[in-house]
Amino acid sequence: MYAGMAKLLRLMHIASRCRPLRVDALRLALNHVQSTHNVSMYRSIHTQLVEAINKYVLITQLIIKRVTFDQCEPFCGTDMQLNLITE
Repeated sequence: MYAGMAKLLRLMHIASRCRPLRVDALRLALNHVQSTHNVSMYRSIHTQLVEAINKYVLITQLIIKRVTFDQCEPFCGTDMQLNLITE
């Protein structure tokens, strides 16, 4: 298994290469780097983690909006037709 700086570098490699594991790898790397005195690497990992989480949240919101719109579209069309008929 990996230990020390090798573990940290391996986690950073995983974060840079594997999108599904990016957030988890960065969280583990951030927890590991806290046991060192490497402040610049801590800041770098923290920045990357915040960006990855923000991107994940944005993508999730877009998916939710799309699913909601797709589910609502038949009903919205019916409402629009009803409004035209009643006017």
